[in-house]
Amino acid sequence: MDIVLLVIVGGVVTYFLASKYLGEAPSTAEIINDAVSDETPTEDYSGLTKAQLLDVAKHQGVKVTARSTKAQIIELLK
Repeated sequence: MDIVLLVIVGGVVTYFLASKYLGEAPSTAEIINDAVSDETPTEDYSGLTKAQLLDVAKHQGVKVTARSTKAQIIELLK
């Protein structure tokens, strides 16, 4: 029982220390927004899959459909 309590307390202390000194981890949305922000140079989207391009377009607010071709999506993202 003492070992279980020690493990729980140790985990809580580690979490709070990591939060204090390392900060909170960014959310997936923040990572995507940083990757596609207007402040970055024009991305080379040719290496992305169609599914990835659809996600980028969605996060940028570009209206595309699943029927759009990869080339069409890339053109709209530029």
